[in-house]
Amino acid sequence: MLTGCFTSQSKSKRSKSSSTTESSESTSGSKSSTSGSSKSSGGSSTSSSSSSTSSSQPDPEVIDLGKQKISYIREYIANHPIDIPSGKIGAVNYKVKVTFEGGVIERADLVKTKPSFGCDVPERARVFFADDTGYIGAASKTGEGTLYAKVANYVGDADSKYTITGYISTYLGHPEVLPISYELDKTLPVTYNPSTLADAQLEIANFWNTTKDIAYNCAGHGYGSFYKIPNATCYYSESDGQRTDIYYFTDGKHLLKAIAHNRVSIVVGKVYNLYGIASIQNYASALLIVGAEVLSSEIAAEIDLTVAQNEPIDTLRTVKTSQEDTNTRYPNYTLFWGGIYETTGYLTTCVENGKYYVGIRDTYYTGSSEIQGKLNAQTTYKMALIDNERFWNIEDPFAKDTRGNYLNPYAEYINENESIKVYYIPQQLDYQSGATAWKIFLLPSTFPTV
Repeated sequence: MLTGCFTSQSKSKRSKSSSTTESSESTSGSKSSTSGSSKSSGGSSTSSSSSSTSSSQPDPEVIDLGKQKISYIREYIANHPIDIPSGKIGAVNYKVKVTFEGGVIERADLVKTKPSFGCDVPERARVFFADDTGYIGAASKTGEGTLYAKVANYVGDADSKYTITGYISTYLGHPEVLPISYELDKTLPVTYNPSTLADAQLEIANFWNTTKDIAYNCAGHGYGSFYKIPNATCYYSESDGQRTDIYYFTDGKHLLKAIAHNRVSIVVGKVYNLYGIASIQNYASALLIVGAEVLSSEIAAEIDLTVAQNEPIDTLRTVKTSQEDTNTRYPNYTLFWGGIYETTGYLTTCVENGKYYVGIRDTYYTGSSEIQGKLNAQTTYKMALIDNERFWNIEDPFAKDTRGNYLNPYAEYINENESIKVYYIPQQLDYQSGATAWKIFLLPSTFPTV
């Protein structure tokens, strides 16, 4: 069964409402499953619109390509390359506009937009659309009332269908559209299937060698091609409690981080074919899941820890180079991608804004006072902070449940002069005030039983 796909036209027969401004478009309404059934994405209205321009007179110098399929737009941009100024990583052709219809399949925040960062496409986020011919990104700001914000709860919904008019653009080598206006219309006859959108198939073992070549901006964010990832076993999952689910998939020897905003149905231990967009987030790779097809309901085997490579925590240090150099700012950031690592160290806490963060050091911290601040912990005390639940941004690292058991599986080792062996993957580069260090993710299956 393929979840996260959208292959049938909405059954809504309500007529369009009058256009509304961007700030007033409703995004409330009921929701349904991820199998493609109808789900409200705009309240009672079937249509709403937003325009970033106020001129009512068409520009005679602008070429209007009319309404086109997404594959046509991608091909047009490929055959009519947009001139990108030297030192920049994106540009807009304000002389060519196009209209297309598409369903929302994903969204991503690329963080940086300032011209000094080499970004001439002003909007920092991307909303990805698909039809039966392909997919494309549309640029968006991230504040309240923007397209990016409005689709947040409706990614992958059958009703989340838009008509977009915008200028053709390119960013990080990808064809895109910079919207002039957009209109939500649940009745559009738009269909897509994640299994047919994939540009290629990619094994988990090869994911990192491929994604390390994705172009990214100076904040370490970017996106690549659409892939099918076959035979991926769900190893672990967690939710941010809001709109995002995070999954880790394995082939037994590697871990793949995947992010889903579209409520795909995934169960830990089952095996899937995944469909999604490869991305770079804080200099680390992740798959943006658009769809998932379950292959086996059996609970699969755990990770083979004999493949783990020994890497001391201090080797995770990186060197900051030029702020404007978008592709060599952290020249060795790809070193640790894809592998599973082990190290022996000492668990230590630091405090920032009243919250605790647990990290690991190669040596025991002998100071008499708590380490203050994540930046201080990473730079002065060479800690790698741990990004798992119960380790990051917590009230009390020694909290217990109602039965008296520690919530943190390693609580008895925290701030003690007793080293432990941990298995980890580098999670992402944590960049703070010009200093860098990897955050790490500990393999939950290796935790001691509470």
